[in-house]
Amino acid sequence: MSESTLFFYGTLRAAEVRSAVLGDDLPAAHLTDAVLENYQVKRVHGALYPMLVAAAGEKAAGLVATGLNRQAIQKLDQFEGPHYSRTALQVLTATGLVEADIYLPHDKLSAAEPWNFDSWYKHDMTAFLRQ
Repeated sequence: MSESTLFFYGTLRAAEVRSAVLGDDLPAAHLTDAVLENYQVKRVHGALYPMLVAAAGEKAAGLVATGLNRQAIQKLDQFEGPHYSRTALQVLTATGLVEADIYLPHDKLSAAEPWNFDSWYKHDMTAFLRQ
């Protein structure tokens, strides 16, 4: 069975969200800190979740998740919904560049202010999980 690598830059950085989507969290050995260069994470206007916006010189922090099987990818695709598509891009990890699929937004979404994971985790994650 083929396995995939994804880059999580938003709500899927939280173990609670990954567990809710996948039915269980990923093993720690399958998660690595990473950065996507020339993108910025911004909140989707009117929502509690983010999107990526191309931005020269910016960096989007996130996690590379490895070893995802087809069933996990289907669950993640369903979670992301129709406004995002997976696109392969290069992300930087401590050991070098890695190709990973990234959920990029379609043009129908509009960006608001920069999105901060730590602030979202502390103030908005509970409300997000209720939705």
